[in-house]
Amino acid sequence: MSFEVGGVLMDWVDQDKASSVVIIGAGGSADFGIPLGREVLNKAIDMSRDIAGRFKKDLYPFGQPDSTVGPDQLPHSALTKVLQPLGSIDPIQFAEDIAATSSQTVDNFALENPRYADAARILSTAVLAPNIFEIERKVAQRRRLHRLYTTRSGQAPNWIDLFISVVKEKIRQHGKSNWTIISFNYDAIMENHVRSRWKADPVHGEFDEIFEFLYPYGQFKPEGRFLRARDLVAALAPSIRFAHEIDRYDQVLNLCWSRVFRATEIYILGFACSLQNCEAIGLMTDKYDRSCKVVAQNFDNNRVLNNRLAAVGAESHDIFSGSCSAMIDSGFFGELPT
Repeated sequence: MSFEVGGVLMDWVDQDKASSVVIIGAGGSADFGIPLGREVLNKAIDMSRDIAGRFKKDLYPFGQPDSTVGPDQLPHSALTKVLQPLGSIDPIQFAEDIAATSSQTVDNFALENPRYADAARILSTAVLAPNIFEIERKVAQRRRLHRLYTTRSGQAPNWIDLFISVVKEKIRQHGKSNWTIISFNYDAIMENHVRSRWKADPVHGEFDEIFEFLYPYGQFKPEGRFLRARDLVAALAPSIRFAHEIDRYDQVLNLCWSRVFRATEIYILGFACSLQNCEAIGLMTDKYDRSCKVVAQNFDNNRVLNNRLAAVGAESHDIFSGSCSAMIDSGFFGELPT
């Protein structure tokens, strides 16, 4: 059996598998110290200015006027060295252009300025990777995540632990439960944390039989050890992509469409539901079945997001205003153990 994505014929993958689907955006990782879109952009702008400043200092120690130069003239400072393979990009002009953008995220800046997509990808990686790996290191050490962060609304239970408790309760009640988590974030904080917790208490079934994690825009997966930050950034950056770069033949997108179309229920956390992102995984398309139950979080009751959530089938009484942990604690995902 096949279906069409943007004019491309694709095959169903594991078409008999129906599951609960959780769609996670940047808000799902924000509680753990990962910056949101606008903050990433601001830090990328600061970083680009720093690079441009180093560039000017190396090229024009006596204050000569600016000019466009080639990559062979790039100085050998950390991120500037990473930018070296990007062809004829002018770091000074790039810094000016990204600082002047009206875009609210690095992703949108790359969409509107495709010639800068690789530079934007490198800066996004440089901004996000240190935060992500610090959290993932602590997860690997089995340290409790709720001690590592303060939520945007103050101290609260760790929402991932609450989610795990809901899943376990569903298994107790129904004998089985299948979950597909579609994460638009580059981190694997949730996957690693759930895997770590499940390994400690496997009585409810094998992890891979219950959970499936999909990353439509890629995921940071470092292999080996890196002594220099610029080497780590250079290795990680190619593993992520922006919305306008997705390949319609991609196996991960194929899986996302299949899971969304066959979902018994969909939960949306920290996800702004932009049209591009929704279409990438099959939401807001003529193939999507809006009769599927949709439960969603709208942290600050944003009116635009409420309209978008309604467009994907969420009823007003299934839209929660508040944090991820408060949403799950209030029973929007199902019963918690008593």
